[in-house]
Amino acid sequence: MWTLKVSLPSTSNTTSCLNFSSCSGFAGWRSIAGTTVIVEANVELAQKAGVSEIIGRIINDLKDEAGPYRKMVMETITKVVAMLGASDIDEQLEVRLVDGIIYSFQEQTTEDQVMLDGFGMVVNALGICVKPYLSQIVSTVLWWLNNKSAKVRQQAADLTTRLAVVIKQCED
Repeated sequence: MWTLKVSLPSTSNTTSCLNFSSCSGFAGWRSIAGTTVIVEANVELAQKAGVSEIIGRIINDLKDEAGPYRKMVMETITKVVAMLGASDIDEQLEVRLVDGIIYSFQEQTTEDQVMLDGFGMVVNALGICVKPYLSQIVSTVLWWLNNKSAKVRQQAADLTTRLAVVIKQCED
């Protein structure tokens, strides 16, 4: 059982305990606190429990119907991976992670920096391990580059610059 003391944003200076033992992801606590508190709480938990433990619990939420919720999940994954790396992510979680980031990036309704940063961070953290998924990622980016919307094409181009180093590393 994990319990984390956090200060919730309010008019009074109160501290609440969040008990994460029964949560499999964010679903049980969407309305408990602001997005920042939830993201930071998960980053703290990842420092104690490990990257795989936390990402494994929230990864399916990258495919949630609600765009703002997917954004919060992506922000959490981005911060956890940025702080702790991706070295303890196993192959099964890796597959789910790449699938989830592609899905959430494709399903965004507005061009969002959080999604772009998250996609780039995860792929760069996985490094050479992303090679088996590279053809899927590249074909998806190429499809976005042919989109009618200039904003979508611009975001695809921005993503390409973030992925260039990993693409180069994965060359045979």
